[in-house]
Amino acid sequence: MDAAPRPLSGRRSALVVLLFACWLQTCALTAGEVALTLTLASQGHNQATVTGSGDGTWVITSTGGDPFVITSPTVTAPDLAVTPMLSFDYICVTGLTLVEVFAHPGWSGERRVVGPALPAREGWSPFAIDLGINRALVAAKPLAWRIDLGSRPGTVIQVRNLRLRARTPAELAGATQVQAKLARDQAWNAALSAYLATDYPGAITRIAADGERLTISGTNG
Repeated sequence: MDAAPRPLSGRRSALVVLLFACWLQTCALTAGEVALTLTLASQGHNQATVTGSGDGTWVITSTGGDPFVITSPTVTAPDLAVTPMLSFDYICVTGLTLVEVFAHPGWSGERRVVGPALPAREGWSPFAIDLGINRALVAAKPLAWRIDLGSRPGTVIQVRNLRLRARTPAELAGATQVQAKLARDQAWNAALSAYLATDYPGAITRIAADGERLTISGTNG
C-alpha cells in the first residue's frame, strides 16, 4: 500500500506559494510586454566578429576602432510609436563608452540616436535606447538597424533578448521631457533665424567707452 503524501510544513508551504506567485508575475510581465524580437544578420558587420549560439545569444568581439553590427531586416516596418525602445541584455566586463543606433537604409547621421555609456557588467544586465526621440528616424520606417559598439578593438560583449519594445512608465516620462525640450529648442532656433534674417531700418554707427561711460550712437530708420 502506497504511503500517503506528507503534508508540507508551514514554512515550506509559504515558500511554495511565494515561488508560484513570482512565477505568475513573470509570466504576466512576459505576456503583457509589447515587443518585436530582433536578430543579428549573418553578414554585413564592420570590424566585429559575431558568434551566435542558436538560442538568441551572441558573442561580439570588436576588431577595430569602428565596430558595429547589423540586424536582420524585418518583414514590415515596426511601429515605433508603440515599440520605440531598442533593448537587450548584455555582459561586458569592460563596458562601452558609447552606443549608437542608425536606421537602415543608408545609415544616415540624421537617423541616428546616441545612447548612454554601457556600464561594465559581469552578469546579465538590461540596456535600452529610445529610438522614438528622433522624428526623422521614425518617419523613415526602417526595417533594419545598425548598432555601433564603442571605439575600442578587443572588446567582448555578450548580447541576448534583442528586441524593440514599448516604453516603461519611467521611460515614457523621460521621453516626454526630451520631446518638450526639443520643441523648445526648435522654437528658439526658428525665432533666432527669423531675427537674423530681418533687415531692420536702424543701425549702430559708433560705440565709445571711457572710464565712466559707454556711448552707443546710431540711426533709427
